[in-house]
Amino acid sequence: MRKGYLMLWLLMPAMGRTALAQDKKITFDKPVTSLINLDSNGYLLVLGDKELVYSEPDGDVRWRSEIPKEDKQFVVAAPSGAYVYAIAPGSASAASLKKPHSIIQFTASGQKRAFTMEPRDDHGKKAQSVFCDDTYLYYLATKEGDESNARKKSDEHLILNRFDHDNLAWKRFMLDLPKIGAGENTTYWSFIGQTPDEKFVVSKNIEPERGITTLTIAAFDTAGHVIRTIPLDIKLPRKYIRPAYGRAYDMYEPRRSFLNFANLEFTSSTTSYSPMGSSSGGYAQGTTQAAGLITNGAFAQVYFDEQNKSFYVYGLFGPKPYYSIGSVYEGFYVFKYDIKGKMVWELVETGSEDLLDESYFKVHAMPGHRTIDLQRVPHGGLNFSISFGQTRYFYAITDGKVTATQKFQGPAAFMNTADFVLTQPPGPAEEFLKKKGILDKRTQAVLRLVNGTHEIVFITRKDRSEANVFLR
Repeated sequence: MRKGYLMLWLLMPAMGRTALAQDKKITFDKPVTSLINLDSNGYLLVLGDKELVYSEPDGDVRWRSEIPKEDKQFVVAAPSGAYVYAIAPGSASAASLKKPHSIIQFTASGQKRAFTMEPRDDHGKKAQSVFCDDTYLYYLATKEGDESNARKKSDEHLILNRFDHDNLAWKRFMLDLPKIGAGENTTYWSFIGQTPDEKFVVSKNIEPERGITTLTIAAFDTAGHVIRTIPLDIKLPRKYIRPAYGRAYDMYEPRRSFLNFANLEFTSSTTSYSPMGSSSGGYAQGTTQAAGLITNGAFAQVYFDEQNKSFYVYGLFGPKPYYSIGSVYEGFYVFKYDIKGKMVWELVETGSEDLLDESYFKVHAMPGHRTIDLQRVPHGGLNFSISFGQTRYFYAITDGKVTATQKFQGPAAFMNTADFVLTQPPGPAEEFLKKKGILDKRTQAVLRLVNGTHEIVFITRKDRSEANVFLR
């Protein structure tokens, strides 16, 4: 076994256990800028980009520690919470492996040690994703960094860099993935999630004129062996898939960082959002968010629900084949598949009269100015949203049916946490907030997470001056 080039340089304990106050309220002087739900193993919160807190499921603090404030720093954790990593890339591009990555490892007890991943050619040129399970930390990288090159990407290879939690030993595995086609209508492989036995990446082939997107999901193990592939043909009856900007994996909206992995392919110094390789869509290389230009990778978004082991494919549609200018949008779709790729249900929802009266949604906005998102709601079901301009529509979905809708306009439409997690009927957290007088005009965001019989509510004020955690 070759030793990894991870230079250990510090070992120290993190802060000890902190008890809850008598009123079961924890008040922080910094906003909750990132949160990872580890289900029965608790929560990880990043406060103001400078402090990491590990909370038990009941809200008690297991440990908390200062972390260096770095521009592109992200946090990933083992599902059990046994290991937590705060990682800061050394380059202006978070995906670049040309400079050292600073990594701080925390154990379940809060002990921490810092080390450096020194660059080497065997790691690959660009990091696609960083994630970990209960045994290893992984860097998924492209060998030559050509994943967004229309001509060269078909000859690109994915490297699985694996680091042991205990001794940080490094191993390298080349994934033997199916060859993808060249051209603008295919996307390179993107990581979308994992189970204890399998890790998943997805590639797309898009046929805009036919309104069809074909997904290939590949599952591989901890040694990089491709176990199986799942083909999914996404086609709507008498409708045509439209592109839209998907927010689900956007690393640079920190309050959106609820997924327990970092997709670094979405960041660079010259690319505001993901190029063609995006699994969730994004902006073309060299453009800015204001330009609203997106690549063909934005046709059909993919979300893997790790807790329920389900794949969701979702997006927008229109009545005729897509054209870059003047295409009409008229609704959205969500398809649910089980872990084997068998369809569980499909939802094709034509927009309400209210939505279709929004000319900016229907035809006037550029594709990248229509933002969509899908999240599993802890109480059960899904929350789907469409936003454009200063308007955002939310749809509660249960068993493939829309059960409730809500519309926000003005500054409230720009809340960039889980925003309003729509449930029907309202959960006890909402009643709790109203009793406390917290749901006022200053409230910017509310996120409800359920774990066993406990419910924790995170509040961020508009001025970001405070962030409170309440235990029901």
